[in-house]
Amino acid sequence: MSAALHNGALLAGRYRIHGQLGEGGMGAVYLARHEQLNRDVALKVLLPRLAKQREARARFQREAQVSSKLRHPHAVEIYDFGEDQGHLYIAMARLKGQTLQQILKAYGGALPLMRVFSLGAQLADVLTAAHRLPLIHRDIKPENIFIERGADGGDHVVMVDFGLAFIAGADELDRMTRAGEVFGSPPYMAPEQAQGLEVSPASDVYSLGCLLYELSCGAPPFEGAALRVITQHVFSAPTPPSERAPGLGIPKVFEQLILRMIRKAPESRPGAADVLRALKELSEGGQVNREVQQALAGRAARMVAVPTQPQITQVLPKAPAQAQTPDTALGVIGDINDDLHRQLRMNHVVVEAGDAPALILTLGAPDEVISALISAGKVVIAAADADMEQIAALLRLGVAEVVSTPLSVEDLMRKIRRAQRKARRQRDEA
Repeated sequence: MSAALHNGALLAGRYRIHGQLGEGGMGAVYLARHEQLNRDVALKVLLPRLAKQREARARFQREAQVSSKLRHPHAVEIYDFGEDQGHLYIAMARLKGQTLQQILKAYGGALPLMRVFSLGAQLADVLTAAHRLPLIHRDIKPENIFIERGADGGDHVVMVDFGLAFIAGADELDRMTRAGEVFGSPPYMAPEQAQGLEVSPASDVYSLGCLLYELSCGAPPFEGAALRVITQHVFSAPTPPSERAPGLGIPKVFEQLILRMIRKAPESRPGAADVLRALKELSEGGQVNREVQQALAGRAARMVAVPTQPQITQVLPKAPAQAQTPDTALGVIGDINDDLHRQLRMNHVVVEAGDAPALILTLGAPDEVISALISAGKVVIAAADADMEQIAALLRLGVAEVVSTPLSVEDLMRKIRRAQRKARRQRDEA
């Protein structure tokens, strides 16, 4: 197995190592100098522990292939790819600056609006070019966005790390992305991505929308443990940015753009080119300043009616014959009052609240049992927070909500209310 590279090592007869810049899940990045061309490069080298794994090597090679197809001022430039002395490497442009993650951390909150428009426009620009290939990044997040100082002294955005990207329709590359697998970063993951379904350029637009939300509000639309964030992407409407950060004067036209970008249905989102046009209009027109002044001049707090607390009104003495579940399969959810816990352990629970459609609450049942319950009503089911594949499988199966264990009564009731609201909307629209 190949060893880590040390300072002074020469790779492929031309790249002299001058230190390590960082390390990710698949590769270490070194500062190197191309001795023949006399220029610095960033050398990404597959980690030694992965160097003999066929799938890891294939993914690393795919990153080089898809990245090299996109030639754009806001995409990292790939110079070379190869293998030497057991080291699989990608040579790319040496970037000087900070990641967007570092910038956000330094600010400790939202960025100035005009800067957000500029960063967003540059990202939409490179996505517009990528989607024409059609290349889908699938992992847009602050860590994968590098900010250099441009010739005019402003921000110059460079998108990096195409390790999860693929070119739609390219059989050889597409084979690396099997249906049912879940890739990406939960805070920026499109609903279809969270469910392990087919991704498209609209998935990148959703991720960019989440990022713009964070840049303008100081936090992404959904926060918390992975399971909670993923299920919120699938089921929950985000709080509008102006309500999430009421004192920042977020223009309504910008808020509407973000909310369109993070719609649940991929076909209802704008394309990257549409986002680019909208952000250019915001940054170049006078409309923004007027809206900001209006937003700062008079903002009244909204009174939000508190929904009726759902009650567990009926416990099924027996589940339907085709949906019998052993008592032991229900398990223990912890941190819940004894009365509710006893009811849950008895069997599946029907939850009712006013005119909302009834929900069936169950904990840990086989797929065939869950399917039978889904045919009888909306199902809320528990799952381990860290098991993203299980969560995706449950969402594909058709459950109405997934709750993480252990959970409190308050968390449980909040999940039930959300599932009931969704069920009521679906019923009214039918």
